[in-house]
Amino acid sequence: MNQKTLADLLLMVLDLRLAGRGPAERLAQRLPAERLHEIADMLEAIVDRDGPIETAEARPANDSRPGPAHRTRTA
Repeated sequence: MNQKTLADLLLMVLDLRLAGRGPAERLAQRLPAERLHEIADMLEAIVDRDGPIETAEARPANDSRPGPAHRTRTA
C-alpha cells in the first residue's frame, strides 16, 4: 500500500470516528453523502484489489490435525 492510499484511509477513519461521536440524526451534517460515497468507493477498490480474506477452517476443538499453514506441498 502506498503512502497516499494509507493517508486517504487514515483520513477516512478519522472522518468516520468524528462523525460517530454525535447523534445519528446529525450524521449528514457531519459527514456529507459525497464523503460517504468516497469512503465506500475506496474501501470497495481495496477489497477488489486484495481479494477475499481467507478464513480459518472450522474444526472441533479436540482435532489434532495441523492447520493449513502446516501442510506440506506434494509433487
